[in-house]
Parts: sequence; structure tokens; C-alpha cells
Amino acid sequence: MPTTVCITGGSGFLGAMTVKLCLQRGYTVRTTTRSPSKHEARLKALVPSHADRLTVIQADLLTTDFTEIFRGCDVVMHTASPFFLRGANEDNVVKPAVEGTRNVFVACAAASVPTVILTSSTAAIYGWYGNKAPDHVMTEADWSDEAALVQHENWYCVSKTRAEKLAWALAKQYNIQLAVMNPCLIWGEMLPPALNTSSGAVLSYLDGSKTLIQNCTKCVVSVEDVALAHVLAFEQGQVDPNKVYGQRYLLVGGCPSWAQVARVLSKWALSHTSVPLPIPTIVDPDLPPIGLGAVPPNATLYDVSRAEQVGVNTCSVCPLCKTVVARGMVVVGVDWDSDVVFVSLFFLLFTRCWG
Repeated sequence: MPTTVCITGGSGFLGAMTVKLCLQRGYTVRTTTRSPSKHEARLKALVPSHADRLTVIQADLLTTDFTEIFRGCDVVMHTASPFFLRGANEDNVVKPAVEGTRNVFVACAAASVPTVILTSSTAAIYGWYGNKAPDHVMTEADWSDEAALVQHENWYCVSKTRAEKLAWALAKQYNIQLAVMNPCLIWGEMLPPALNTSSGAVLSYLDGSKTLIQNCTKCVVSVEDVALAHVLAFEQGQVDPNKVYGQRYLLVGGCPSWAQVARVLSKWALSHTSVPLPIPTIVDPDLPPIGLGAVPPNATLYDVSRAEQVGVNTCSVCPLCKTVVARGMVVVGVDWDSDVVFVSLFFLLFTRCWG
């Protein structure tokens, strides 16, 4: 029988890419979303030749009993979790992440699902707020300082930290094989139609929102690499479960400065657009507040050797201009009604050029 995978949050930025990769690898895929009518046709079009292997199911992390959805699955890849910063609080970010994780694990146990691949984040790893030396190398052994996160009301990082800790406890309680992916800020090709939070960070350098370049760095990783990490962890776990499961996997492709990001944006704009873009050129002389990762302006050092051991190369190059061809963007100007397309092109270019 073909492998059956259930991916929660399949309509999201990472979820959609994971659906695509699993279909391409011949898996039977179930995916959940709150609004199948909005997303089913688009998700089935990701791999048209295997659309018959995809089932899109309506579900809500907090209210749905996932037992029958998961029954018969070989693995659940739990990618669904709220990711937004403005207006975030315990009720709208922490509770859905934590209770959604509980709901998923309880259903996996009831449905006898043996394996879960969980999407956590570096938000659960490097929320240090200055508690690490600049030369500290980030690894899977690190955990965010939850007290500091709460003190600074960093509810997204609180949500990822608490949800992951709960996942480890429930995996032990229910004897479920668990591997946890800890990606940093994810950039790359946007399969969903809406601009996501991580991509919006770059759009702010294109639309005039930023007038100065932030005097700091940011750990980033390709969405294709993160999706592939989920799949490879499962596949390698089938071969050698003792090596793969019970582990966290740090996923970082680089830690560029925002000045490097702005330079790549400017370089691209000069050769591909006829419309002047308000990309800032001056670095803010003031350092941003101390928060995630190394104290600004230092780059966060990291070790991704564990992910490499299961075949994940977080420095891989996305096919350049794939998104442009697919969506028909005209390079002589910028259609600001197509922000998603424009930012997608930048991410594909950035993956190749920033270093």
C-alpha cells in the first residue's frame, strides 16, 4: 500500500509546499484546512498528475476531533500553527498552538498513528534576550528563555516553545515517534495566494514602510528545504528510527544582515523594473532591541549538522524565476496588485545571490 500522510495546515505557506513534495514523491496525502472550498482546487493543481491522491478536509485545530482524519495514516506532519505578530496575545496565538498540538497528539494516539513530524521553530530555540555570548553557536540543545519571552510579551515565541515542550511530553506519554523541525524565518516560493508574515518582512523594504535598514541580521531558510526536511525525516526514520526520532532539527540556510538583503533588492530592481522602488540605502545608526539570537548587530552562529545527517541541505538553490514564469509577471514594471509574485521573485533571486 502507498504511504499515507496527513499534513495539517495544508493551505499555509509551509503546508502547501509540504503537500506538493509529498504528492511528487508518490504519497497519498490528506490535508486539513479551515476552508476547503477556498483551497482545494489550488492544492490539487500543485501536482495535477497526482491530484487524485490528495484529499482536502475541513478541520479546526481547536474544535475538530482528528481521530478519523488521521486513521490509517503512516505519519502526521503537523505544520498548522498561527504566525502573526501584530495584535498577538495569549488567547489568539499561544492557546491555538498549544491546545492544537494537544488535540493532534490525542487524535494520533486514538488513531494509532505511529509517527509525528512537528513544525516548531527557532522561536523555541533562540529567544535568549542577551543571555548568550556573541560567539555562542546555536544548536538543538538550546531552548528559548520562556520567562524572558513572557516578560517581553513575545507571544509567538511563547507559543512555539510551549507547544514543542508539550509535544515532547505527549509523544512520550502516547509512545509516538516524534521528530521536530526548528526552522528560522522561512522565505521562498509562495504557493498560497496571500502574502504571509515572513514574506511581509521583506515587502516592508519594497513599499516604503522601512526608511532605514535595520542594523541587525536575520536567520533565514528556504521553504523548499524546510518542507523537504519534514519528508526526509520521515523517510530516514523508516530506515533507522533510532537515529531520527526523538530529535530536534535546526534548519537555517544563512544569517544575512538586512543591509545585504537591501543590496540584493536594489540590484534586482535596477535590472528588472522601470518603476523606482523606495528601497532604503542607509543603515539605522541605532541598534534594535535585544531579542532573538545574537545581540545586534552580530550574526547568530549556528550548527545544522544534525539536519545534514538526514540529507537536508539548507543552502540549496531554488530554481530561478520559476514563480515568474508560472504567474506571468512582467519584468518591465511592478504590479503592486501582485505583491506575492514580486516578493516570490526576490526570494528566488536572494537564495542564489545574497552570499
